[in-house]
Amino acid sequence: MTKNSSCKNNMPEKQIIHFPEGLLGIPHLNKYIMLSPEKKLPFMYLQSVEEEALAFIVIDPYLYMPDYSFDISDDVIDFLGVTKESDILVLSVVVIPSDISRMTANFAAPVLINVNNRRAKQIVLQDDKYRIRQPIFEIYKSIVNRGA
Repeated sequence: MTKNSSCKNNMPEKQIIHFPEGLLGIPHLNKYIMLSPEKKLPFMYLQSVEEEALAFIVIDPYLYMPDYSFDISDDVIDFLGVTKESDILVLSVVVIPSDISRMTANFAAPVLINVNNRRAKQIVLQDDKYRIRQPIFEIYKSIVNRGA
């Protein structure tokens, strides 16, 4: 989590991503926006609109793990209002400690966003195929070096 003071509580509704159930461990915060860092980096911020001091660093997991795949239940599809697979944006939450070489991504609990209606949900995958704290620094370095 990180602070970002550029978020304003009067964001246009079309930019707000709605998490009716909140994120895992934070069910009372339901509105977020996506912000890009100033530098061209392979991550974004998922910034709370309701609590400006709260933001999560998120990544496109497919940049780091091209074969990343999982099933989404019909209940989640209905909850999100998804009509086709391309409606879904998948993100993974990243933790960057003071020693950046120890950064990890949570591939076991992806964030799903319907890009059309901006309804979102974080799910927990029911198998142990992916890790909660998957080291990603070496892959991150190669992505940054090739300018992705």
